[in-house]
Amino acid sequence: MRRDRHSHQQCDRLCIVIVSDIRLYREGLARVLSQLPDVETVRTCESAADGVGVVTHVAPDIILLDMSALGSASSARLFSRDLPTVKIVALAVPETERHVLACVEAGVMGYVSREGSIDDLVCAIRHAARGEALCSPSITGGLMRRVAMLAHDDCVTSRLTRREL
Repeated sequence: MRRDRHSHQQCDRLCIVIVSDIRLYREGLARVLSQLPDVETVRTCESAADGVGVVTHVAPDIILLDMSALGSASSARLFSRDLPTVKIVALAVPETERHVLACVEAGVMGYVSREGSIDDLVCAIRHAARGEALCSPSITGGLMRRVAMLAHDDCVTSRLTRREL
């Protein structure tokens, strides 16, 4: 049973688009992922610009975005703005608070570090499809500190007058 791509219900099988400028990387991932029982379709594209066209025709559940490519953060922002129902999973992210926070702020739902395995990727995809994210305890701590800081900044900003702002 397929679902309406714009609903938030779980679907039986996933449609995935891989965006990477490294052909071997994207084709290898596509081959592995297409063998999974819960994956219906895997499409690949070289750039975010190509990805916009592919995404328009395919209506994916997940976009796998290679963050080692130049301009990948801008691509994540573009996808998350224009395709709010599609979950973005970042690939090849350095496992540092700064890098993961930058991905989250760009609209990424999940990530796989540079040291991640295929099993890590599959797990990240399945969690993202359910609206969940997997993070190490140190990254989770960083995310919590960032949310607390933003909440504090919002409280301070809400007390300022229009002129002070």
